[in-house]
Amino acid sequence: MRRRVTFSRNVTLSLSRTCRCFCKYCAFATHRPHLHTPDEVSELLEVARRRRVKELLVLTGEAPDHHPGVRAQLAEWGFEDFVGYVVWACEQGLERGLLPHTNLGVLDRRDLDRLREVTASQGLMLESVDPDLVAHQGSPTKHPAARLERRPGTGGAEIPLHGGQQGGIGAYGAPRRGARAGRAPGRAPAGPQHGVQHPKN
Repeated sequence: MRRRVTFSRNVTLSLSRTCRCFCKYCAFATHRPHLHTPDEVSELLEVARRRRVKELLVLTGEAPDHHPGVRAQLAEWGFEDFVGYVVWACEQGLERGLLPHTNLGVLDRRDLDRLREVTASQGLMLESVDPDLVAHQGSPTKHPAARLERRPGTGGAEIPLHGGQQGGIGAYGAPRRGARAGRAPGRAPAGPQHGVQHPKN
């Protein structure tokens, strides 16, 4: 029997790498102000449209506008806050026929609702099921309880969710087995899952 493999052309927009967290394994984040300009966003999306891309993934550091340099730049461009800029980027994608998906880290209900209007799904990586992980010291929003509580789709928000874990970051025994299963102990995964497995040190 033949197997059919399907795929959707997609593009990733790392809108900002500025992050409030200090995860010791992360090579993505910076603690300096970083933002792609509106012109850069429009150019990337226009190229994606010409290449018949159908999905847009917006990745960012957590709460980039905690940095005064990012807030100042957003204000200069006429945006109230960073989520407002993400909403604009998603709208630009929709206008070009792309379905936006976002992964912005922990957000409050107001911001989740704002993004709900312009996204096909929202995501939140669990990162780890170990509440005492050394690699997450200085990153309180990476605590598993905080992330499970703020997942899109919780509290009756009816927001399509994509999620997952980075398995094995300093994890051994039960936490590592829970990571490999794609869930926190005692919690079933919700929505489509993806994962990154780290080697055992």
